Amino acid sequence: MAKVVLLKDIDKLGTVGKIVDVKDGYARHLISSGKAVVANQNEIQKSKDRKSSEEYAELLDKKESERIFGLINDQIVDVSVKAGDNGKLLESVTNAKISDLMKSKFAVEIPKNKIKIENNDNRIYSFGAHDVSVHLFKDIIANVRVNVVQENI
Repeated sequence: MAKVVLLKDIDKLGTVGKIVDVKDGYARHLISSGKAVVANQNEIQKSKDRKSSEEYAELLDKKESERIFGLINDQIVDVSVKAGDNGKLLESVTNAKISDLMKSKFAVEIPKNKIKIENNDNRIYSFGAHDVSVHLFKDIIANVRVNVVQENI
């Protein structure tokens, strides 16, 4: 068995910076592919330093997420879309469009993959109010209501 420090997240093995025991052949594979390094004293210290700096960055991310949560939680975002002759939407409202609207209304940058719409494909297909969850951090989820209205032509 060989000890290695992971440089990348590997499913079912560990996350970046974790020291793991693996078989010698798998260790050679991980090292040659740049996913790990041999766990000598120097690399173990680097891993600990990297982990403490990551914890600090995570703390800053959490504080920023809490600030954004205070701005957007339980707010209403209005979006105007074109309607066809039958009164249905001509285009769906995507999480990317909601992200752009939040950027213009609240002056916060929220990646579209953090915005979850109640259906599986992250699109809104009808007029009216729709509840959307914004996953800002591990346990910080803001609820935003998206009000889809017909665009005046």
